[in-house]
This record gives sequence, C-alpha cells and structure tokens, in this order.
Amino acid sequence: MSLHQVLRQQRRLDFESVCQVLSGVATALEHATAARWPRAMLDAHALFIVSADDEGLRKPVKLLAPPLPGLEITPGAACIPQSSGEYVTELALLACELLGMPARRQRFRPLPQLNADTNQLLRNVIEGGSGFTFESASQFVSFMQAGQTTEPTIPTANFRMPQSFTTHSTMPSLATLQRPPAPAPPASGGPPVAAAGSTATVAVPPPERTPPRQQSALPLPPPMPGVMDRHIRLEPLSSQPQPTIALFLGEEIRVGRGVKAPFVTRFMPQNTRNDERTRLISREHLVLQRQGSSLWLSDLPGVHQSFISGRPLDAKAGVGRFCRVSISGEFELEIRRLESWWTDAVVWQNPSAPPAPIPGAVLLAPGSGASAFDFRTLWLFTDAAFGIGPNGTLNLQPTILRDVLGWFVAAHDGFWIVAAENDGSIALDGKVLAAGSPMALQGVSQLRIGAHEWQVQPMPVAAT
Repeated sequence: MSLHQVLRQQRRLDFESVCQVLSGVATALEHATAARWPRAMLDAHALFIVSADDEGLRKPVKLLAPPLPGLEITPGAACIPQSSGEYVTELALLACELLGMPARRQRFRPLPQLNADTNQLLRNVIEGGSGFTFESASQFVSFMQAGQTTEPTIPTANFRMPQSFTTHSTMPSLATLQRPPAPAPPASGGPPVAAAGSTATVAVPPPERTPPRQQSALPLPPPMPGVMDRHIRLEPLSSQPQPTIALFLGEEIRVGRGVKAPFVTRFMPQNTRNDERTRLISREHLVLQRQGSSLWLSDLPGVHQSFISGRPLDAKAGVGRFCRVSISGEFELEIRRLESWWTDAVVWQNPSAPPAPIPGAVLLAPGSGASAFDFRTLWLFTDAAFGIGPNGTLNLQPTILRDVLGWFVAAHDGFWIVAAENDGSIALDGKVLAAGSPMALQGVSQLRIGAHEWQVQPMPVAAT
C-alpha cells in the first residue's frame, strides 16, 4: 500500500510522523546519491508500505527505485544527482502533501500546524527556489524537525510510522539517526538561542530596547491654518532605490492592494505570476484597530483567509510588540511596535492634546526576503525616529541615538518633522531644519534626508 493510499484513508499525518518519513527518506537519499542512483521519485505514490498490522504501520516503507539509465546516459548526466541537496524542493513538496496540503510547484499556502518560521522555510524552498542553500536532504529535514507548534490547531490521524525505511538495499533504522539538539533555553528568559553549528536564521520578536531618551520636551509649534493631512506618502525621487513611506494617523489602518491604501501589498517585479498573486489580495484585505492601549488585527469580510504567526486568523487577534502576518497566505507582512524616544512619550511642552494611549508608533513592512513592493507605513501615535542605514537606505527603526537623524512627530492632528542635529542633513522645500525646531509636513512638498529626496504627497483618508 502506498502512502498515497494511506493519505486517502487518513487524510493527513501528524507532524512527528511526517518528520520520521522525511528522515528515513533523506537517509535513503544519502545512500542512493553515494551509490550514483538516478533521480528518485519522492511523491506519495512512490513510497510503499511493505506490510502493516492492526496496531498501525510498523513495517518498513520502501522508496520506489526509478528506472536505471540506459547505456546512452553517462554517469555525469543530469539525471544522476551530484548531492542529496538536489532533492530539497521535492522533500518540501512531499512534506506539504503528507501534512494535508498538496502544494503545486511555485505556490504555497501556510500550514496551521507549523510555526511561522517553518512555513516561511517551506515557502522559500517551494516558491523561491532556495533549496540549493542546503548541503544535503538531511540538513533540510533537520530544520523541518524544529517546526512543530506546541498546540496543533487541526486534528491529526492516529498513525504510527515504521521504524525503518528501505530501498533495494538494507538501510539503517531510525534509531541510528540523531536529531539536532534542542536549543538551550536562555537563562535570562530572552529569545531562543540557535543550536550549535546551525546556520538557520530564525526570526524572533525583537528584544526590549531602551534607547537614550530626550531630556527635554520640544516647544509646541503653533497650529497650521486649516485642516492638516492625516495620511501622507513620501515617494522617493533619488536614483538610489529607497522605500516608499506612508505616515498615517487614525484609530484604524487598513491593508490591501489598493493603490491608495495606507499599506499597499503588491508583489514585484511585475510579471504574470506576481500580478496573479497580487490579485489574490483584496483592495482592502485586513484591518488593524486601536482599542484603548491595545491593537487588534482581523480580516475584513469576504476575503481569503490570512495567517498570523503561522495560525489561521479566524477572528480578532491581539498584536503584541511584533507579529508576522501572511495575507491571504501569500503576502508576508511584519507589524512592529516602536517605542517613543521621549520619557513617558511626552514629546511637547504644554501639550494641547491628552496623552496618546499608545506611545511611539507602529511600523508595517514587507517580510524580510519577500518579493514585494518596498513600502513602509508608520502608524504614528507620538513619534518615530529615522536615520540612514549602512546600505544607504532610510532606516525607520534606529536603535541608538547616534544613528538618529530626526523624528516624525504628531501634533495638532498632523505630521511634523524634527532634526536631531544642526548638520544640515534634513531640508524641507530647500529650507534646512534646525535641531529641535519642528516643521509641518503639509501639502505637496519636497523632503531631503541626507543625500536622498522624497516627494511629500497628501493622500485621502477613507471613511470608516
């Protein structure tokens, strides 16, 4: 009986069983590659159970041997894998199939029983073609084995896997295989520490930071005549690639592919496939709302389901200091709270408005490595710092004061910009800003930060 037939009966396997299958198959692939076998088949039709009993599958599973190459095929031909790492993409697709989500090549949807980092790993391999970064099939499986959530969100089959796997020759049992050591818990309760020798980059919530605070509040500028803009966009004008920046004030912020959305989700570069992925996201897809001092995230009605930190976004979800959202299972969005740079978030002397319920700002940005339009949104409550990063692009989350060129600040229900030093690094419509003297970002204007320029463009605020 093939695993495909098992899946038709059981629907899906639990994560531990899938890891056992992948470990055994990866070990077989190491031996097959060393023996110069032609490329093996790795779908569920090609994995056969030798025998079973009433207690479950306890006998070996064998790997279907592919046809041997003919005389016209030389040992160095492409059908003879040079490394088991060439099977990583097939292993990733097999993992999805065994977990109940057959992934068509070049299209992946997050699996609820995996954490966000493992979902991202599978996406990068299946869609991004990053399988070549793994030296072997076993190395890929080692990273997969770290991906089970503590509380699976979907039912799994009561299914025990066999203790060994075979090809045409005897293969070692799973008892001889060693899993990578579990990361040691940090003594200070900080973020997880990667296992020794690991080269994986694991995204974790950022550590608490306490930047040097400003010692004195700024003088409150007089209000501008008329109504100030509550949604503006900074469009880059420089030849060097720079992000498009949106500044937003309000009780809620909406995310979608609409060109006037406060945060725009668009895949780049524009081509047939990326345009198709962009269209899977609604013009207004999800909403981030402030309720008191808390932030809540939810999908809007009638849209494709999103995932937050690897779990389905079924209802409103609270947002802490950091979270990662997969919009419609396609677009990776990171939401990060930024602390105020002023003590107790008191930016202004004799403020005219009550204290903001949330200090600082919230930064929305595409996930790292995403093939997306470089768009960043600052949902401003009191202030947000900016500087120029080592690569010459605008940095919206500097961590130390010496990296700060200035701040975007909120006052009189609008946006203002403040320079940190009298070094001429910031100018608005050709006028250089003096340190600590705020200038309003109002109407169409031209902003220079360092050597780079942006067009300041007012945007409409949709009624909610």
